[in-house]
Amino acid sequence: MISIRVEGPKVEKIFFDGFARDKESFFEVIVDAYERQQFLNSLDKSCKQAIMQHNGEIEESTLQDLINEL
Repeated sequence: MISIRVEGPKVEKIFFDGFARDKESFFEVIVDAYERQQFLNSLDKSCKQAIMQHNGEIEESTLQDLINEL
C-alpha cells in the first residue's frame, strides 16, 4: 500500500472536481497515462531506428536477429 500526499492546487482541483474524490478512478488514469507514455516512448524509439536503418546509418535487423540476440 502506498500513501501519497498531494500538495498542489491544480492536482487537488482535478482530484476533487474531475474524480469526485474517487481514488481508484484517479489512480487508474495515472496508470493509463504511464502505460501510454511507455508505449509512445517505445514507438518513438522504433521509428527512430527505422529511419536510421532507412538512411543506412545502422544495419537493418530482422525480428529473427533480435530474437537471436536474446
